Amino acid sequence: MEAYRYSPLLPRNIRLLDLHTGSGDGEVVTEMRTLPLETAANVEFSALSYAWGDPLPRKRIICSGRAVEIGPSLHNALVNIRSRQYRRLVWADALCINQNDTAERASQVRLMGEIYSAATTTVIWLGVESDSVGRAFEFLRKFDLVYSRKATSLPASDTKTSHKVEVELITAAFAPNPLSAAQHIGTLLQRSWFSRKWILQELAKSPSPILVAGTKRLHWTFLASWLNYVMEHPQTFWYFEAAYPRGVHCSPKSGSDSQLPTWYQRACILASLRDRQESLCDLLNKTLLFNCSDSQDHIIALLGLASDISHESSLQATVDEQAGYLRIRGKIVDVIDSMGMAPNINLTKLCEQPDPETFMIESLGKYASEVHRWLKDCESIAKVGNDTNQLAYDGENKFVSAILSHFSNDLSQEASESFRRYSAFIEAIYEAKTTTEVQEEVEKMYRLPLSQDINGILVENMCRRFASCRKGAVGWVPKCANVGDVVCVFDGMSIPYVLRLGTEGRYRLVGEGYVTGLIVDEAMELTNFEARHIVLE
Repeated sequence: MEAYRYSPLLPRNIRLLDLHTGSGDGEVVTEMRTLPLETAANVEFSALSYAWGDPLPRKRIICSGRAVEIGPSLHNALVNIRSRQYRRLVWADALCINQNDTAERASQVRLMGEIYSAATTTVIWLGVESDSVGRAFEFLRKFDLVYSRKATSLPASDTKTSHKVEVELITAAFAPNPLSAAQHIGTLLQRSWFSRKWILQELAKSPSPILVAGTKRLHWTFLASWLNYVMEHPQTFWYFEAAYPRGVHCSPKSGSDSQLPTWYQRACILASLRDRQESLCDLLNKTLLFNCSDSQDHIIALLGLASDISHESSLQATVDEQAGYLRIRGKIVDVIDSMGMAPNINLTKLCEQPDPETFMIESLGKYASEVHRWLKDCESIAKVGNDTNQLAYDGENKFVSAILSHFSNDLSQEASESFRRYSAFIEAIYEAKTTTEVQEEVEKMYRLPLSQDINGILVENMCRRFASCRKGAVGWVPKCANVGDVVCVFDGMSIPYVLRLGTEGRYRLVGEGYVTGLIVDEAMELTNFEARHIVLE
């Protein structure tokens, strides 16, 4: 059979696959349709988001009466998403873009954000189904149902569930074994789709993304709701810790070698990036954990999300500009002088089938012991600062501000009191001798008035180290930062960055830094620091 040949596309036109009906292992048959993107926005079609995977062995499909060979991942996706009753329109990049035409590929890549926005649904192909992924879908649906019911029974002011309600919720949603549920959800999050950098744009732009594994379906919102809940209630993550003890799952990459498994960090980034626009530099830093087969794709895959990229420039010009040496105007305002410890909240399996409440109480004891040691270390680092300097540590209030500043707008006396109450709670848990004493302190804690989720703030900071700078500034830096790295505030950026001097006066980006006095516009008002162009490798 003659091979399919692409016809040139007019500007802002796209191709859609008209996927014929079929079932089982029957041959995949399609027709290729071409239409303006603006017209496609009024047509019901699905955009496919998938991991390309191994290109071999090649699989043949029929496209407009001619043969096309595609990779096994795309072939499996088309086989599984086609309907037995009706034809459906699908956009799949490997087929709908002529991959051998460099100019067309560049033009279509610039339209990808609009294509995913125009699609009625985005089919997220996770691969063949498995019992574990199917169980994960079931648990996530059940959690959403149980949480919705629990939420309606809570007082309107109770935005953070109490320890008792949290235990009841996990027990009801994940009975009879919460650890098993955590294992199944963890297995789902380790599917290769979650590691691709391209999915960031595909997911962020999609109005209705649906997870698909074989015949199993789950709307993305179920998974996102669970991830957002875990991020707001970090104790829930302890089930992941017990199901997947830390080790091979943690990432050594810059700024991301945290207490949390790499696959979990990626999933949380996906849940938090939707409908947000940030600068390319911020996005590059936040998405270091995601993979690309081509190094240039680390930039190209983010162009549709970046708020500071001109869409008038050609794709190659944009990549060339960003991939060489990036020149950004900014101020180097301090040098890291000392850094504290990195906490090690490592919860191994306490028992094979733990009672949820016992598990959380025993886990809390281990957690409190390490947090107690960590906070004492942070405070000792903060006191190293020079009190006479413009950015210096000036006592307990400055330490509390450094702890809370990036994660809360509430830096009032009430917030400071909340932090002190939480510190006293950790101290009490640390001193407790029995499980009963721990439980009593937990119940006291949930009766205390707290202006914010102090525990959530601390857990988010566990992927960083507390540092003091030469001029006295204190705050959070990436775990991989070194003494001697510099703190820099770039024009137009909302947060400072830690840089490391490289070759020929150029700097390497280490990661974000949350340093007291250097957030948003504060540092730009410091007159004793000279702004200049900084060259990043």
